[in-house]
Amino acid sequence: MGVFIGSEELAAGRVTRYDLRRRYRRLFPDVYGPDSPTLLDRARAAWLWSGRRGVVSGVAASGLLGARWVPTDTAIEMLWRNTHPPTGLILRNEAYSRDEVTTFGGVPVTTRARTLFDLGRHLPRDEAVARMDALS
Repeated sequence: MGVFIGSEELAAGRVTRYDLRRRYRRLFPDVYGPDSPTLLDRARAAWLWSGRRGVVSGVAASGLLGARWVPTDTAIEMLWRNTHPPTGLILRNEAYSRDEVTTFGGVPVTTRARTLFDLGRHLPRDEAVARMDALS
């Protein structure tokens, strides 16, 4: 079934509460997916958790855009405003323009240029350089 919002699937009758507890892993509040989620699964879960309004950014975006050496369990960074993110999410309340957003697998992701910009300003210098090099 992939990644989904539990309450939507319950309401549609496609899963039961038992299914949610036993057959799927809770990735974020009310968002479920496979037991071994990929980076894209986790990015999609974060986007769904945001009400389909957040934009994946930072290290997670670099991994989706092709950077090497990004672990599948890396924290998902998002451009989204919320004061209480669940564990596994880093939210940044930052302005961005539409031309700084693309999609990957149906999930909004910052463009390569915006991702490089974010890596350079949010990470320690040596890590930023290594991550930027891996994306280039």
